[in-house]
Amino acid sequence: AGRGAEAMEAKGLDPSQTDLKLVAHPRAKSKVWKYFGFDTNAEGCILQWKKIYCRICMAQIAYSGNTSNLSYHLEKNHPDEFCEFVKSNTEQMREAFATAFSKLKPEASQLTPPDTLATKAGHGHESKRQQELTAAVIGLICEGLYPASIVDEPTFKVLLKTADPRYELPSRKFLCSKAIPEKYGAVREAVLKELSDASWCGISTDMWRSENQNRAYVTLAAHFLGGGAP
Repeated sequence: AGRGAEAMEAKGLDPSQTDLKLVAHPRAKSKVWKYFGFDTNAEGCILQWKKIYCRICMAQIAYSGNTSNLSYHLEKNHPDEFCEFVKSNTEQMREAFATAFSKLKPEASQLTPPDTLATKAGHGHESKRQQELTAAVIGLICEGLYPASIVDEPTFKVLLKTADPRYELPSRKFLCSKAIPEKYGAVREAVLKELSDASWCGISTDMWRSENQNRAYVTLAAHFLGGGAP
């Protein structure tokens, strides 16, 4: 007990912080939640959704639904744990791509022996396979909150070449000027269609900053009851 108290003083912690019962986000997917958690009450219910604690130094960090500031905290304050997180996150992304690619149906040309020039060439830009793989990359960027510059990362290129050597990864310019705006337009139309059936809705906003990108964002959420079957 004495050594624990000394360790607390060394880290400058409030003694009450050692009594916190931390839990990860119930829908957490990122490996970063291994190092962070929400405080809970005796029944295990989360007390405050806007604040989380670092399990290593017990520092309190503002949370707004994005994990970029969590990884930044690790990188700045806990380099060893950050390296561990990066390694595990890379493995997680590799597994996610392997799962996504396994669900894609191979083209008929891939089932033939690779003894012709056609099979050695890359997928055509208009081919179904090329479009499916590009859609998977766009989905990763948009839903995983990755920057478009991920397509310039050497390890990301190696990952895709390993999954499908014939796939031609689109450029960052193409993603930013065409693919992502088109994805945004499609999602926007889908959201507007859902809202058109709602007689009323509640609006909430949240401001947060991405420490990695050094940009401020405003998140707008609409809450309403759908008219479809439950």
